[in-house]
Amino acid sequence: MVSKTTFVALISFLLFAHNSMAQEPTSQNDYWIGQELWYKYTGGMEFHVKFEKEGMSYQALSKSKPDVWWGPFPFNSLLTDKGEYLLAWYEEGYGDYVTLLIDPKNKTLYGSAIIALKDGPKTHLQPAKIYKMIGEKE
Repeated sequence: MVSKTTFVALISFLLFAHNSMAQEPTSQNDYWIGQELWYKYTGGMEFHVKFEKEGMSYQALSKSKPDVWWGPFPFNSLLTDKGEYLLAWYEEGYGDYVTLLIDPKNKTLYGSAIIALKDGPKTHLQPAKIYKMIGEKE
C-alpha cells in the first residue's frame, strides 16, 4: 500500500515530467560524460557518482559497502532555463528510480528517489552539498 504522501509526490513528479516533455527538451547527457561528483545529503548519506558513455555509476560511501560500484545505469539529463541539470535514472534489477536536480555553479543538489524495499517503497527527498567535482565543464 502506497502512502498518501508517496502518491502525491509521484503524481507531482509525473505531471512535472509530462510538462517538461511537452516543451521538447534536448538531452544534455554529453555534458556529464567524464564527470564525477562527491556529495553529502543533509541527512548524512554520502555518494560518489561518475558518468560514462555506458551510463552513470555510484558508490554509496555512507553505506555498508562503500567500495562497491553500482551501475552503470542509463541516465537522462536536461538543462533547465535556470542553468541547473535534471538527471534521472532507473536501477534495473533493483527497482529504484532516482532524480537529481544539480546546480554545478553553486555546488548544490536536490535528490528525489523512490526506493524499492522488501516491505514496500520508500521515498527520499533531501538537499545535498557537492563537495568535490572532477571534469567540470563550462
